[in-house]
Amino acid sequence: MGRKPLLAVSLAVVFAGAQIGLGAGPTAYVSDDLGENLYRVDLSTANATLVGHLGPVLMQGLATSSSGQMFGTDIFGQLWSIDSSSGAGTFVANTGHGQIDALHFSGSALLGADFSTGFLTIFQIDTTSGATTNVVIGNTNLGAGRADAMALADPNTLLLAIEDTPGRGFQSLWAVDLTSGAMSLRGVLGAAQQNPVEGLEFSGGTLYAATVSGGLYTLNPNNASATQIGTMRDKNNFALEPLDMTVPEPASLALVVPAAILLIRRRKSPARGQRVKCD
Repeated sequence: MGRKPLLAVSLAVVFAGAQIGLGAGPTAYVSDDLGENLYRVDLSTANATLVGHLGPVLMQGLATSSSGQMFGTDIFGQLWSIDSSSGAGTFVANTGHGQIDALHFSGSALLGADFSTGFLTIFQIDTTSGATTNVVIGNTNLGAGRADAMALADPNTLLLAIEDTPGRGFQSLWAVDLTSGAMSLRGVLGAAQQNPVEGLEFSGGTLYAATVSGGLYTLNPNNASATQIGTMRDKNNFALEPLDMTVPEPASLALVVPAAILLIRRRKSPARGQRVKCD
């Protein structure tokens, strides 16, 4: 992802959904500005594991579809498809919107937010052509603020981390109604210059936030209060600095869980007429 004023590094995060077995927690994918690499992060511990090199650009935003396909947007507003197993990025198209940091799927629709806000515009991105269609315009003038991260609270509500005055002011958590454009302030996230939230996402009903200093937090969606989990670090033990977060839709997990349960049942249940050996 391209460099923002006063920031040396940035990265993007994508939640991969809860893993099954071995007590593993939900997983995030993180793109690192310094090495242009994709990392996988355990959200219960903040431990990061290198996946691979992303390619020729830095991903400002990341999002994963219900089918498990990862997409990214760069500082020029270009759309990329990303192989989550290797980190390799493939160019799709230019959206024409310039820098897009806030990116998220709502059902099958890939949503983005204009980086420079004013009256916040949420638009849908065609994942084949890159063409965009406006979904809603917020009813609050945010001035010189910019949209850093976005999460889907419910099918009708987006939560956004927005810097009120880039580099000088504070960053706040806003909610926007996808039907009416009505916006409401949930709380102040903190001094944007020192440690802005660059990733925002729900997983298992918990809202997670990742900051530019590599901090991973749980966040109260009603008042923006935060509790730190840990610090994400790269292969050289430097702090990762996230920019965007997203979680796959439940449909992608629904195909996995029943199959796992069925497999367990088959292993535990003897075939009809089969004798069960008792020691």
